[in-house]
Amino acid sequence: MTSIKDVEKELAKLVVVHKLAEEWLQNDIIKMKIAMSYDDWNYDHANQPEMIIELDGHVEYCLIHPELVGAK
Repeated sequence: MTSIKDVEKELAKLVVVHKLAEEWLQNDIIKMKIAMSYDDWNYDHANQPEMIIELDGHVEYCLIHPELVGAK
């Protein structure tokens, strides 16, 4: 299970690249949604190893598409 702290670490790495990352570092609900969606994706694709993604890629994807986690 991915923790909010795991997501925080990845967001902190992206602060200089994505302006939303700094805002999201202060938002536990968004961090929880990112963690849950990451776990859900990997669970749903457990039988397709080529579809498994790393957390850093998922966090960056969410920053590019904030609507996926209910943000703007």
